[in-house]
Amino acid sequence: MDRFEAMSVLLAVVEAGSLSAGARRLHSPLATVSRKVADLEKHLDARLVLRSRSGLTLTEEGHSFVVASRRILEELHAAEQQASRSHHAVRGGPHVTEPIPSASATCCRLR
Repeated sequence: MDRFEAMSVLLAVVEAGSLSAGARRLHSPLATVSRKVADLEKHLDARLVLRSRSGLTLTEEGHSFVVASRRILEELHAAEQQASRSHHAVRGGPHVTEPIPSASATCCRLR
């Protein structure tokens, strides 16, 4: 299980207010989103959300996990941006090149 992906799915579901709204937000099938949340709960051995027809409610463990997940994913995103910026940063000074005139060039020859 990709835990970063599972955290992202859980956050999308929580922010959207339901599994189906989270699935629409993620452009994923409802079954996939539901399975990812269930797999995460199984991995943690903790109930994170209480599902009902009217939506979902975070458990106390779920609330703590969502807060931590949001912080972790924001830090991951910032680290990726920092690494990307340093990789794409311009290094060194400017270089100027100019062709060397050939001996047969007549435009610049002194007489």
